[in-house]
Amino acid sequence: MSARQNRRFSRRSLVRGGSVGAGLLGLIAIACGGNDDKTSSATTPRASGAANAGTQTAAIQATGAADLKLNTNEVGIGFISSFTGPLAPIYAEFVAGAKLAIDEINQKGGLGGAQFKLIEADDQSNPAQVTAAALGLVDKKISFCCGPIGSNAISASPALNQGKIIQAGYSDNPELANASKFPYTFRFVWSPEQSSKLLVDYYTKQLNIDKIAVLGENTVYGQTDLPTTTKYMESVGLKPTVSEYFAPGTADFVPLLRKVQDTGSKGIIWWTQGGPEANTVIRNMGDINMNIPIAGIGFSAGQLKPNIPGDRLNNVFSVGWKRTSYTATEPAPEKYLAWQKKLEAAGGLGKLGSGGTAPFYDFINYVVAGITATKGLDSKAIVEYMQKTPYDGVLANYSAITDKDHSTTKEDQITLGVIGSYEEAKRPLLLRAKGL
Repeated sequence: MSARQNRRFSRRSLVRGGSVGAGLLGLIAIACGGNDDKTSSATTPRASGAANAGTQTAAIQATGAADLKLNTNEVGIGFISSFTGPLAPIYAEFVAGAKLAIDEINQKGGLGGAQFKLIEADDQSNPAQVTAAALGLVDKKISFCCGPIGSNAISASPALNQGKIIQAGYSDNPELANASKFPYTFRFVWSPEQSSKLLVDYYTKQLNIDKIAVLGENTVYGQTDLPTTTKYMESVGLKPTVSEYFAPGTADFVPLLRKVQDTGSKGIIWWTQGGPEANTVIRNMGDINMNIPIAGIGFSAGQLKPNIPGDRLNNVFSVGWKRTSYTATEPAPEKYLAWQKKLEAAGGLGKLGSGGTAPFYDFINYVVAGITATKGLDSKAIVEYMQKTPYDGVLANYSAITDKDHSTTKEDQITLGVIGSYEEAKRPLLLRAKGL
């Protein structure tokens, strides 16, 4: 199948055990063409490790916020997402995290004399509307922007960067991390290189599997991740037994799975964006008594667990944030468990999983740390701060940013969760795959 056919809108929801989080990870207003406040950046040397990062940013906020005065009464936070259309229910969780961060800031009196306000820009679940949504936010004089979510996040980057608006895109598109092309854009989720390495290394080093099929949906997302996996396999002397795209909405995977069987494949790497295809392929694997491991992105444990025998799901693995996992001897971090309780207290947010709720909550608080440290809303100064100063958030330690690469996380922040371990009461927490 042609790699360039069927370029549909990204439905990337990065489902983790019933959670929406990425693949498949990311705001504050004044003038669009370079902000009024030109105070120089008071950056701090980049810390090493999550503990130092958390201590450092907390200290900056505590010491700097008291004497901070912003030259505005209201700080607008843009959010490009699907507020209408088929993706709206999925992406609502991401927006909820941003709203929670804003509510917390405003309840404490705002920052520097300013209240924060969320400004929504609806892309209507339509890729053609993303650029228009970004331009609309530029016209509203914002300085920071959450989203878009999914592969089309990059479509907003030209307009946002021209307006010197700091963008957190939740997509593994490599261009989101290209600081030379988009100096004000950050990729707020792991990279396809990181997830590909995790999957291939798990198969080869933990399960001793070297006959691996790589299957991906024929969308911009699949056309990014499938070849990235193939490239990494080639770097370690492997070649996929099968490397094939399938159409989104495929209702019968038996012919493709027969091909996987015929090549002697012992494991499958799977790239989708959280649609029904993952449920279909697991069901079809059962139909033909095919019980080999399948691992990747796009599995919803909340949907799979009631319909698929538990022993089958113990051989299904999902890429996810490490902090949303646990082992027999290592519980999920207390910081993350406290976050789950906060969501419950905030009215039951996180129904799809707080992996999806947390990224933009983290981003807004990262930005607050930057505003506080640089004593203003100058976009360039805040970018320089983020390049030098990590932020230990709820979901991850964002410590990977440099002046050349605006990736936010390192590979040690992600892992594989066992779908069969899903429990509704613990969502979205999953048991970490053995050996990780």
